[in-house]
Amino acid sequence: MTKRILAVILALVVGLSCLSVVSFASGIGSVNNVKVNKTSDSASTLTVSWGTVEGAASYSVKVLKDEAPFTTKTANASATSVVVTPNGAGTYTAEVTAYASNGSTLAVGKDSAGYVWQVTSSGSGSINMQVSVGSNITVSWKHNGAYNGYVIEVTTKDRVINLFKDADSAQDGDTVTAIVSATPSNVTKITIYPGFSPSNHTSQVLGTWTNSGSSTGGQTGTVTGNGISATIYGSYVVVSWNAVPNARYYQVIYRNSTSSNNYVTSQSIYGTSYQFR
Repeated sequence: MTKRILAVILALVVGLSCLSVVSFASGIGSVNNVKVNKTSDSASTLTVSWGTVEGAASYSVKVLKDEAPFTTKTANASATSVVVTPNGAGTYTAEVTAYASNGSTLAVGKDSAGYVWQVTSSGSGSINMQVSVGSNITVSWKHNGAYNGYVIEVTTKDRVINLFKDADSAQDGDTVTAIVSATPSNVTKITIYPGFSPSNHTSQVLGTWTNSGSSTGGQTGTVTGNGISATIYGSYVVVSWNAVPNARYYQVIYRNSTSSNNYVTSQSIYGTSYQFR
């Protein structure tokens, strides 16, 4: 009888031990209601917001632009939002991580849809041409009653696309809109002509817009004399520089003259320093 009672007690102890292991193996929770929105209709900023996580001592907010790292902000336990200033058109998404006071991760949440930030600029010409750049390009202008249709000539880096917009039912002064589905950073110029079909238009230019790169965040340039410095630390070198307005990322081209004349191009760099050997 004593042996049976002892066996039962051991079984209970083992069972309780298993239960305790299960209770400590709970997974990471979710940060609810993570959203990226324009701060207000007239604002030039975005607000990332989220729901409070019980027990959180701080939050880390990672913002991405077109799926590439853009910025990371830290918020205290009482915060439920941070404000971010976008840099150029694109889709801004966010991931919020809640941390306990000991630094462990409590919960993670994402807004994968995000907010499409658009940049509007004016073209030249007689029809008040406006171009708004976001995930695609929207072209709008004021209808001239003398024309029944328009050809929108879209020049990209590798081809020319002609779109036709029928305006036969539009009234003089109405706003006419066309959507250009080409990748914004690949478009170099948009020209509007009076026309009758995609392949038939006059030579009269009503409006033109040239992509300087600042609207799409795809501007390419070379950083020269902009606070560039290089420091040697033993067997490696750290190159740093000042940030360039509207730059989406940087690349460093370098070579080791003692061993090779071939230049090496770094991967995309989203900060302002780079380390190599």
